[in-house]
Amino acid sequence: MLKRLKLQNVALIEIIEINFEKGLNVFTGESGSGKSLILDSLNSLFGGTNIPLNHLIRPGKTECFIQARFDLTPCVRNWLENNNFSSSIKNADELNIERRSVIKNSKIISKFYLNQISLKRKYLESLGTLLLDFAGQSDTFLFSSKDYLYVNY
Repeated sequence: MLKRLKLQNVALIEIIEINFEKGLNVFTGESGSGKSLILDSLNSLFGGTNIPLNHLIRPGKTECFIQARFDLTPCVRNWLENNNFSSSIKNADELNIERRSVIKNSKIISKFYLNQISLKRKYLESLGTLLLDFAGQSDTFLFSSKDYLYVNY
């Protein structure tokens, strides 16, 4: 479960920290108030491209930071152990994932971290499927996927 999300200098957001509770969490607001930007930031955290790189860092700033904290479930713990990240979760009950992006020599360089250990984007793309589901109005394909559904007879 996503427990906390912190964004700093991401697109139009200067700084925001959101704590999530068990149950349903809802974002409401006027058009253009940043609801989609929050979700797109989560997508970017796991290597997604919903926010183009040239828009990722807030105008006038040279770096941005996206951080999310998750409960460490048995399924995620198993994935981490199978991908040789077991040292990053020793005695941990939470998973902290970060993306730090900086402008260097007119290029945006992003680094990804799992409990303060650097890792490649491809690992986060894979891990992200265990931690988050993004679904919109037309995303009915998820509900017919064998990976998504679990039926206990």
